Amino acid sequence: MEYSDPLNIPSLQEIFQQRFREAGGFNKKNDADEAAWNNEAPPKVSNSTDCFQLFPTEIIYNILICLPSKDVLNAKLASATFASLPLTKTFWASRFQRGFEFHCVFEAQGLRTKDYDWEAIYLGVRSLQNNPSFKNRRRIWKLLLVVEELHGRLISAELNGALSQSFFEPDAPEDKRSWKMASGALNEPETNFSNGCRSLFARTIDISFKVTGVFLTFARFNGIEYISGLRFQQYNGVNSFLGYVVSNGEIGMDVDGSLLGKDGCGISGFYLAIDSRGVRALSLLTSSGKVSAWVGEHDGIPKTRLLLNQGDILSLKAGFDVDCFYAR
Repeated sequence: MEYSDPLNIPSLQEIFQQRFREAGGFNKKNDADEAAWNNEAPPKVSNSTDCFQLFPTEIIYNILICLPSKDVLNAKLASATFASLPLTKTFWASRFQRGFEFHCVFEAQGLRTKDYDWEAIYLGVRSLQNNPSFKNRRRIWKLLLVVEELHGRLISAELNGALSQSFFEPDAPEDKRSWKMASGALNEPETNFSNGCRSLFARTIDISFKVTGVFLTFARFNGIEYISGLRFQQYNGVNSFLGYVVSNGEIGMDVDGSLLGKDGCGISGFYLAIDSRGVRALSLLTSSGKVSAWVGEHDGIPKTRLLLNQGDILSLKAGFDVDCFYAR
């Protein structure tokens, strides 16, 4: 049985090596790229029910390149215009780009489209779909794309708040205050886990003025959005940031000012929708007894209430990387 190494796949490498050897002078029948861009397309079949026959050939080719492979066949079955056009090198090469089935074949990146027989490369790679190493690469690639999405959103955002002693920052000041806590299924930092979350960094903020605005930032992970940061706008004009805040991606909790008012209001607690991995949605409870609408996904998700200690200062503590939420 072939070792399931996702990086070095001999049979995949052989496909490209063979095409490299042929690239010097092969003259394959698939020269439809030239026909497409020179408007030397095959004659169109007149069909009054086929609206695509009105489109220029290059537009039809661009549509094909944007379609998932399974939908290309459907388009050819549904339209004589699509059916009459051969698939170009550009089309076959597009199957190795982001969003298509063989994006994980990074060996194809950077190769010039016109130099290679991309249909043969595509068919060769497709024949490897049951290869253990190739299946392993596709599995890992899918996971990496999830991490890339999260990283791309938060790469420019710093972790806001005052440092507090945590697993990865043991030399930070220890916060000995007593906290009320709400979190997902919280695991210890040293524990291996397949579900839930864990807190590796900690940050705190103290808010001493009435709050005139609250804004949330969400981070998407594996198709699910979690709260990654909060910004509190205070009556004195100061903004307090907690967690990963992305300024151009914030969602306000009191857009019309009906909850907090122009003079601000104290916050006495939060309603939280929390799944096993973190905080999904938030609702404010003001000192005047008003409750805000939910912001975030909350339907069907367990909810809890976190009441703050009475006092002039609102103190919050959050654990990262994972959303757990503390208050006092």
